[in-house]
Amino acid sequence: LLDQFGDMVDLYDFAGQGKYVAVDISAMWCPPCNDIAEVIATNGEGFGSIPQRVHDGDIYWITILGENNSGSEPSLANLQEWYNDYPDPNVPVLAGQDFAYKYVAGGWPTIYVFDENLEMVSGPTSANHWAAVDFLDALP
Repeated sequence: LLDQFGDMVDLYDFAGQGKYVAVDISAMWCPPCNDIAEVIATNGEGFGSIPQRVHDGDIYWITILGENNSGSEPSLANLQEWYNDYPDPNVPVLAGQDFAYKYVAGGWPTIYVFDENLEMVSGPTSANHWAAVDFLDALP
């Protein structure tokens, strides 16, 4: 997938490093998506221990933008705009409309957690859309 620097990134680049990988499927027009990006980028409150874990390098957080403000595939300029709004060297911002449409579940944002082998260990359920967030926040 295209990242905010114009490079192509393979999600498997994050595998095999002994860390959980959180994949946040978001849209630029989505207020909760923007809120999450703000909290992660500023190491703010309201998202438990997750922002600190991202900044300490304990987990990888990857944002995949599925739609820009017009509902279209995000361009490089859109990725750069998101990164400028929520600058965080620990969070790659990728464009992936096809990926997002395939995996968004129950609404935007959708967050999944994968182990170091990129096997899914948590994601939204019918009972808890935020199960992945709860999983990450409960890590020792």
